[in-house]
Amino acid sequence: MTKNKLLIRIIISSAIVILTVVALIMMFTNTTDTKLVANKWENFKFFTLDSNVLMCIAALIDLIYCVKAYRKGDPAIIPKGCDLFFYVGTAAVTLTLLTVMFFLGPLYGYAEMLKKSNLLFHLVNPLLAIAGLCLYHRERYIPWRGVFISILPMALYGIYYTSLILITGLDHPRTDWYYFVANGLKTAPLVLLIMFAAAFAISVLLRIACGGTKK
Repeated sequence: MTKNKLLIRIIISSAIVILTVVALIMMFTNTTDTKLVANKWENFKFFTLDSNVLMCIAALIDLIYCVKAYRKGDPAIIPKGCDLFFYVGTAAVTLTLLTVMFFLGPLYGYAEMLKKSNLLFHLVNPLLAIAGLCLYHRERYIPWRGVFISILPMALYGIYYTSLILITGLDHPRTDWYYFVANGLKTAPLVLLIMFAAAFAISVLLRIACGGTKK
């Protein structure tokens, strides 16, 4: 990897970290700025925030190692785990992006889903992560276990989401805030299956797109 590519990678990771912090400030200081925003720490019940924070941590780690590599002129010092973590974070925010584009956008309206903090979390950060992964993380092989690792964030969230509904009952919007099971609890297994399939497909496609299939 050339120093120019390292520099662009530093810029992208920096942008993700900065924009995430900006969006967090917007979200925590104004709870009425848009839909699907709760009261301060309650916002962590949303996969949108969880996935973006995960991506922010991955970008921050990537930034630290890339700066070291840039200063020393040696990209080899960037550990493989750094690229894998960035890949996992990108898969998570890509799921957020597609969920907004194909489900939440039509449900709540794209104007609501793509304004203020939601604009950064739902669109800008995911696109930056995808661009960073596909263009500047192309020199590291991602094993198949990486695909399954990248599904873990969605899997854990899906278990939490459905367990909460089953324990507390179907009470919109307190438990089913995404309206995934608006047609009844009987649809919960189908929703989970769709989420798993979507997460797996995203992970596989990102692995291909970033050249992670080549040893």
